[in-house]
Amino acid sequence: MLNEKSVMRSEELFSIRLRSVFQKFGYQRYKMSRFEEYDIYAKNKDFLISENVITFPDSKGRLMALKPDVTLSIVRSFNDRTSEVQKLYYDEKVYRTVHNSADFKEITQLGLECIGDIDEISISEVLVLALKSLQEISDEYILNISDIDIISKELSRLDVPEDTKKEILKAVGDKNFHELSMVLSSMEAEPEQKRRIEVIAKTSGEPEAVISSLRNEGITGVELDILERIIKEIRSAGFSKGVKIDFSVLSNTSYYNGVVFNGYVSGVSGKVISGGRYDKLLQKMGKKKKAIGFAIYLDELERLSDEKPMYDVDTVLLYNENDTDVTLKAKKLMDEGQSVLLSRTVPENRRYRKIVKAEDVLLEV
Repeated sequence: MLNEKSVMRSEELFSIRLRSVFQKFGYQRYKMSRFEEYDIYAKNKDFLISENVITFPDSKGRLMALKPDVTLSIVRSFNDRTSEVQKLYYDEKVYRTVHNSADFKEITQLGLECIGDIDEISISEVLVLALKSLQEISDEYILNISDIDIISKELSRLDVPEDTKKEILKAVGDKNFHELSMVLSSMEAEPEQKRRIEVIAKTSGEPEAVISSLRNEGITGVELDILERIIKEIRSAGFSKGVKIDFSVLSNTSYYNGVVFNGYVSGVSGKVISGGRYDKLLQKMGKKKKAIGFAIYLDELERLSDEKPMYDVDTVLLYNENDTDVTLKAKKLMDEGQSVLLSRTVPENRRYRKIVKAEDVLLEV
C-alpha cells in the first residue's frame, strides 16, 4: 500500500483530512485572491496576529496587500442581509512574520467561519469541529474553552479606569495570580466583587466541575447557563475527554466576545487552533450579524515530528526510446500502491526504494 508520508508532507496530509471533516458538516470552500486592498488590514491591525503587512501599488494606484489573514476578507464579503447562516472553510496561503522574526513567511492557514444568525447549536458545532480537527492531528489533544462575557460581566461592575481592567485581563491571561491579587488589592471596590473575579480567574479544569464550582461560589447568569448547554452538546457529540474550561484563554476584547478557545496537541509547544466568537469585528465592519470560527496553524504541525520520509518515491521506472507502453507500466505499479517516478536516467538528488526497468514490467495480456 502507498505510504502517504513518503510522498506528502504532514501539512498536506492534515489539510486533506481536515477539509474532508469540514465538508461532511456542509461547510463550503471559500476561495480568495492572494492580495486585496490594504485598507481592510490598516483599519484592523490589532486583529491580526502580526501587524506587519507586505504592500505594493497596483496599476490603478491603489495600495494592495498580500493577505496576512483570511477572516477579515470573509467578513468584508459577507452579505449581511441574508437570513442564511453561511458555513465556510478555507485553505489559503497567508503572508506574515512569525515567532518574533522580522522575515515574512508564506504560511498555509486552514480554518472555518460560521456567520449569520448563529445560535447555541452553531457555536457547539464549531467547537465539535475544532475537537474533530484536533483528533485528526493527534490522539493526545486538549481544547481549552473560555467565555469572555463571564469575566467581562464582572469587570463591568467595577468603577475603575479601563486601564485597570486591561491590567486585570492581562494578569488573568498570563495566569499571573500574584499580579492579579496586587491589582485587585489596589482597587477601591467591594471585597465580594474582587473575590468573584479572582475565583473566575483561578478556576479551571473539567467543564462540569468548573461550572458547578462557580455556581457554588455564587457566580451565575445567562452566560454560564449557555456555556453549560454548549458543553452538553459537545458531550453528546461523543467527546468525553479533551475538553477543559480555562478562563485564561482570552482574545482581544475589542473584537471578540462570548466563547473563545485554543487547541493543543502533544508534541507541539504552541497552540495549533485558535478561535472564538467575533461579533464585535462584524459590528466594526458595519455588519449586524454574529460569527464564530477558528484557524488551524498547519505550519506548527510540521513540528510534530522531526523525522523525514526515508524516500521521495517508491520506484524509479527507467525507460528508453525503444520501450513501449511505458505509461501503462507506470500505471500498473501505481495501481499496486507504489509512487512512481518516470525517468530516462537514474536521478541523483532523489531518494527511492528501488529502480525498475520498463522492459522488466510485464503487462497482462
